[in-house]
Amino acid sequence: MEPKGIPSAREPGARRRRRRLLVLASLGVAAGGASLGTAFPPDSVAAPESSPGCFQDDDCDGLPNLIEVQFGSLSSSIDSDGDGCVDFEEWILRTDPIARPAPAPAYAARVFSYLIPSSPEPLVRIGIAACAPNNDLAWLNQTQLVVLLGNQMGGALVDMRDLAFGDPDGIEITPGSLPGTLVAKLSFAAPLSQMLAFAPFSVGGGAVSGPTGTRDSVYFDVIGSAFGFYAMQSVTTPPGGSGSTASAAFTPLDPGGPVGWGSLGDACVLTMQSSGTSGPCVLAEVTGAACLPYPAYCEGGACAQKLGSVHLLLDVLSIIAN
Repeated sequence: MEPKGIPSAREPGARRRRRRLLVLASLGVAAGGASLGTAFPPDSVAAPESSPGCFQDDDCDGLPNLIEVQFGSLSSSIDSDGDGCVDFEEWILRTDPIARPAPAPAYAARVFSYLIPSSPEPLVRIGIAACAPNNDLAWLNQTQLVVLLGNQMGGALVDMRDLAFGDPDGIEITPGSLPGTLVAKLSFAAPLSQMLAFAPFSVGGGAVSGPTGTRDSVYFDVIGSAFGFYAMQSVTTPPGGSGSTASAAFTPLDPGGPVGWGSLGDACVLTMQSSGTSGPCVLAEVTGAACLPYPAYCEGGACAQKLGSVHLLLDVLSIIAN
């Protein structure tokens, strides 16, 4: 998977217009409120983002500068290749942001996350962004958002749509830049300290129907004192090995990296070997940990401490299907 961690797309200088009622009426309030009380209680929902601005987002297109570098788009243009499809939507569609012509409209979804400057402490917004061709609101209304509270709570699965409905910025739907498309976002925000308390955890979302790209999951963790997410991709299993192996590059949500993490250019890259399943989870053991070239930040000592740790990764396809 490619790097994640983007906010809602915004027009320069203003929030994009949103519509909520159709989505709310169709989705309804999801079951699972009792579980929410043991995880992210209702009073954790963030207040309205009165001035979200374009934090670390020079062109204000919804892709923070660091994610633009990782994705290959330009932080100086909302449409890097000028093909009429904005970079934010190319990110959701997983298409090349600097290649013409414009991609064809398609069903797609990706988990996003970003940091919101706030007082007395920063907030973290996490959600799912989805694109639908043919103005297919019915398909968007299938969108789900779940959190797997892994190591800290023994794999507790929480439906986060209740929090999205209670969040002033939690649901929005806007016309896409490609003709006849809609872009929807379902998200919640909570204080950074609360995210740190529950890490590590997986977030998954998407729709029941559609191809693989309509479902996505991201793994959040803490390395040293930094909260962030992993960009995972499959790698070849060594001869004689068993299970699947993935390479996971960590990106701190704090733009510029935590104090003492050095300059842009390296990331803490983990090699994770699957060792079985547990309910909706895949068990993955970290068999390698090192600072390797990647457009992020790395602190060698904190990275090395992840070696030997075991993580519960969300099997989002089976969760959403069930």
